[in-house]
This record gives sequence, structure tokens and C-alpha cells, in this order.
Amino acid sequence: MNSSVAPQSVSGFTTIVFNSPSQPPQFTPSPFANSLASTGGGSRHTVLRVLDLLLRSSAFTLSFLAALILAAPKSHITKKQYPFEHYSEFRYFFSVVVISSMYSAVQLLKSICDIAFRGRFLKETVSDHATFIFDQLMAYLLISSSSVSVPAARKSNGTPLHTVAIVSLCMSFVAFLAVGASALLSGFKLCKRIIW
Repeated sequence: MNSSVAPQSVSGFTTIVFNSPSQPPQFTPSPFANSLASTGGGSRHTVLRVLDLLLRSSAFTLSFLAALILAAPKSHITKKQYPFEHYSEFRYFFSVVVISSMYSAVQLLKSICDIAFRGRFLKETVSDHATFIFDQLMAYLLISSSSVSVPAARKSNGTPLHTVAIVSLCMSFVAFLAVGASALLSGFKLCKRIIW
């Protein structure tokens, strides 16, 4: 084995470099070589942001449609035949889906700004904690309002309100799935920030 030793001086320190003709020199990568700051963004990070954007947009759309379908009766139905205000369960359900659609709209705008401008509304730690807490709260409110409204939908059997309530409840449940998936994603981001 024919290796040569060549001392080199760097900033007052002498390093010894071993050169071997059979083996090219190996470099140790920097611990920051694969960080997001040095690469300008990672593919996994981008996929998570796009997934978050899709989940937020579907939660907003479904919550908004659930509120719209329940509140706006068909043109051939009079207000007297459509007494959704007389049921406290439907009033609670309507207020929750309106709040959920507003929250999803704010989170959707935040996700768009994060992707477009690589910026944040808040500090990342505050944003991750708040998003995790409010996602869970919205998911709980959506599923509780849907479960409370099911008996009221059964009571309104035979009226035009029954079909509209069932469609609105189904959309609310799918919106719950989207918000629940967003809560899992925000929990993953929060755990990744805390643990890793």
C-alpha cells in the first residue's frame, strides 16, 4: 500500500492528510447538509404543506356547504315548512359549522401564505401549538354537533327539513374527517418540532 502523508497548515493548526491511490479521499458531510435551511426546502416538507392546504380547503368547502344547505331552503319550500330555527340542535349545528368554516378559511389563508411566501403569521412554535389545539377543538365541535343533530333529524322525518338535514350532517361528518386529518398532521409537526 503506497500512501503518502502530507502535513498541511490551516489557521495555525497542522492537519495530516493521508492520500491513498486506491481509495479516493472521503469527506464527512456537515450535520447541516440536509437541513431545510441549506437546501431551500425539502420535498417532504413541501408535500406536508400541500397536504395541509388540501385538507384545509376541503374542510372549508364542506363546512361552508353544510351551513349553506341547512340555512338556505329550496325555492319551493316555504319558511313555515322549513322550521330549522325551532330546533335547538340545528341551531347549535349551524353555529358550529359556520365557526368551522371561518376557522378553516383562516387556516387556508395561512397555508397559502406559508407556501407562497415561505413566511409565517406567528412564530413557528406558537403557530404549531395554536393550530394543534384549535384543530382538535374544531374536530370535537364538529363531531359533537353532528351527533346531537341526528335525533333532531329523525324527529323531522317526513318534512323537507329531514332530507336537507341528512345531507348537511353527512357533509359535516366528512368535514370532521378533514379537520381530524389536519389535527393529526399538525400534531405530527408539533411532535417533530419538540422531539426531533
